[in-house]
Amino acid sequence: IDNEIKVFSYDHKTYYKVGDQASDLSITALAWNLNGELASADSEGSIYFWNKTDKSSYRRIKGLNPVFSLSWSGGGDWLAAGDHKGSIWLYSTSGQTIKLPKSRAKFINDLSWHPNGDLLAASGKHKQIQVWNFKANKLAFTLNGHADVVSSVSWNCDGNYLLSTGDDKTFRLWDCSKKKQAEIYQYYDSSNKPNLARWHPSENCFALG
Repeated sequence: IDNEIKVFSYDHKTYYKVGDQASDLSITALAWNLNGELASADSEGSIYFWNKTDKSSYRRIKGLNPVFSLSWSGGGDWLAAGDHKGSIWLYSTSGQTIKLPKSRAKFINDLSWHPNGDLLAASGKHKQIQVWNFKANKLAFTLNGHADVVSSVSWNCDGNYLLSTGDDKTFRLWDCSKKKQAEIYQYYDSSNKPNLARWHPSENCFALG
């Protein structure tokens, strides 16, 4: 809604403002890690890491293309960022930076870390899901089946299955141990499409919208 980040309590009665983006640009992505650290991105392509104690920015990364997807690894020590040119960048809390090899995607819509932290799934403005081996810095495998843009990806709690949604009005379940599609579902509302899916962090159920 603006260039401010506001953190609300669950009852919406109290909130605090996090730092200052130091720009008049829109905030395009937000992500918490399990340690309570918040990362944000803006439409200029800057990424901010926020200090959870005094709510100030302790690290700013500049000069990227606009970023629309952020995802923390399960251990909270690596942040993945996907930009609108199809590049995926990895940033550690200790200051390391890794760029994954250029993918076919022209726009990264969504990112999801495998629970063990070794694999990173990415969806973009193409029909393919790409699963990257973070430690080897290479593409591990691809998943093909969607007939249109893949809008989101999400691993289940034990990392055996990946869920995806697409502009083809389907959501799909992938068995990643076999690297193939397990189930395909047509979205219940034929006039709309599923835009986003997220697995529950500890149970085998998911939210879809």
